[in-house]
Amino acid sequence: MVIQVLIAHHHHHQEITIRCMNRWSSWWLNLLEMETRQGRRVRYAYAFCHILSGAALTIGAWYCSKSILVLFWLGIWPIVSLASTMLSLAVHFGLMVHVRWMRWVRLHERKEHAKRRSNDLPMGGLRKGWSWRTLRSYVFMSFVMGVASAALGVGLINGGADLSSRLTDHCGEAGSSRQIEETHRRLASFYDKCQLASPEARGLTAEHCPGYQADFPSPAPYVEYLAHLEAHNGCSGFCHMVGRPLFIPKPPKGQVLEKCSLVIASQLRRVTLAIGAPAIVLGVVGALFDFFLFNFDNL
Repeated sequence: MVIQVLIAHHHHHQEITIRCMNRWSSWWLNLLEMETRQGRRVRYAYAFCHILSGAALTIGAWYCSKSILVLFWLGIWPIVSLASTMLSLAVHFGLMVHVRWMRWVRLHERKEHAKRRSNDLPMGGLRKGWSWRTLRSYVFMSFVMGVASAALGVGLINGGADLSSRLTDHCGEAGSSRQIEETHRRLASFYDKCQLASPEARGLTAEHCPGYQADFPSPAPYVEYLAHLEAHNGCSGFCHMVGRPLFIPKPPKGQVLEKCSLVIASQLRRVTLAIGAPAIVLGVVGALFDFFLFNFDNL
């Protein structure tokens, strides 16, 4: 008896949920299809938001493909996350365009049929859109893309937080940070010897010291990366502070340079949050809408 009551209660709540989803989906589709000024404004705003989001994601992907910070520490995953979000938006937008287009085509065909009927002309059939099976498959694909976008966004934010934590609290213990720190120690030792070797060397940067090319022959990616960090981020050292930068002129007296590892950690947190948060929001919103639409009775 108790089990039957629980089953009936579950079915009742399930029916209420489905009814609410149908009502919301119907309201949204009707809003997109309205042949009124309000309906046109909604469609323009909807299209503008998608175009603006697509442009922002494209700029983000371009930045990630050019940024040494992103490519060195995060690889292609930010670009993959942005591409997934763009694809999810494109699929979702394509679905809404199809719904609107079929509404417009059928409206004009009905007007044409009314004219033909009044003039006793032969009637033609209404143009058909996608089949029910095709439409549900498209909605399901859009749902999967939304979930993938959100999952990649979560993974990117977690990965950025983990990398930032390791650079802040465990810098130089393993991985790339250890190799960069060892390279910096060698560079600092070489630079100190260069400064002590002759008075003429004082004030020179590391790459202008005698013997630099012999001790650090090209290609030397970690050396080049340290030079890039100092030149573009105004930092000094990597895991540990040093007296002065190696590749840029000595800063003015009183100016304190931050460790490069802390600068990288801060930038990684900002970049992964800037990419991951929109991916999660857009992915979850799109997936929820597709879930409601998939269960819509009049799809």
